[in-house]
Amino acid sequence: MRPRIKYFDIIKFFAVTFVLVCHYSRTLEAYGIQYSWKILPDELFHVYTGTVGSMLFFIISGCVLAYNYKTVDDMKRYYWKRFIGIYPMFWLSFFIFFCLSFYVNRGYDKNVPVYRIIYSILGIDGVVTAFVPTFFTVGEWFLGVIIVLYIIYPWLARAICRFPGFVVISSFLAAIICGYTISVYCHIPMITDFLTGLCLFVYGIYFTSRELKVRVGMFSLSSAILLISALWKISPSFSVVQNIFVGICLFHVLVFLFERIECRVIDWLGKMISRYCYAIFLVHHRVMILMTRRFSHEVFGRIDTGLLFIIEMVATLFLSRVVYDVNQKMIKRKG
Repeated sequence: MRPRIKYFDIIKFFAVTFVLVCHYSRTLEAYGIQYSWKILPDELFHVYTGTVGSMLFFIISGCVLAYNYKTVDDMKRYYWKRFIGIYPMFWLSFFIFFCLSFYVNRGYDKNVPVYRIIYSILGIDGVVTAFVPTFFTVGEWFLGVIIVLYIIYPWLARAICRFPGFVVISSFLAAIICGYTISVYCHIPMITDFLTGLCLFVYGIYFTSRELKVRVGMFSLSSAILLISALWKISPSFSVVQNIFVGICLFHVLVFLFERIECRVIDWLGKMISRYCYAIFLVHHRVMILMTRRFSHEVFGRIDTGLLFIIEMVATLFLSRVVYDVNQKMIKRKG
């Protein structure tokens, strides 16, 4: 078994934090709760904070996969491990929260045709719901994109091994051109999200295939680009460029720093979040919705905002651990 890369875990911690905080703020707003204090700003470096978290997730997903599978020699074993890593926990989380939502809401949405449950079974309901109503309950659009990226990874890894520069540049250009075309001529952001995710996933594979290090020069350049991005917001038509550069540059900065910083608390947090991050990703939205709705149309001060966030994070971590442990026991029994 290859040694653990510490900064992989820590970057997951930052990515999870950015996503959770953004979703918490949006959930407060969805229930008409007035609040004057935000745990994190809505934007970092002129990019939506939740998007920054997603960008880091895509990069680190490519990194981790490439670290464990430089090449895929046994395709059957690779796909089985991806299946076991994704679907049992997703189905378990979906079942729990679908039943809970059915009880709380006194039924399910009858406007959604029953056959569309297939999208939830496949784990792509978060993507499909951008086009038609589905039974989307847990996870995010991110999951459907990651499933596709995991499927094509063996071919991506081979292509990057043979033509690294060409594959990285091509994925980058595809994301930019598609992002510009969609923003100007139509409005189907899911296509841009997929190509942006592909670009960053490819970069993660490329990064791991090299040195797994960020040198001083790259750290300085990345820091400078982040500073420029913090001072200047690019035209919305080319926002995908800013998203990609911020994601990659922030990744470089975090790698550089946490290769050198030794802190037991940060290491412990990184390991914990890394273990449960998929479960957290699946359950957090529903936990927030079910717990926040009780305070609908209230006025929150700083203490209220912070306290409810802490309560919801504790509940999310608790339920994530339960889902994770039950899933592990189910897998071991089958094994």
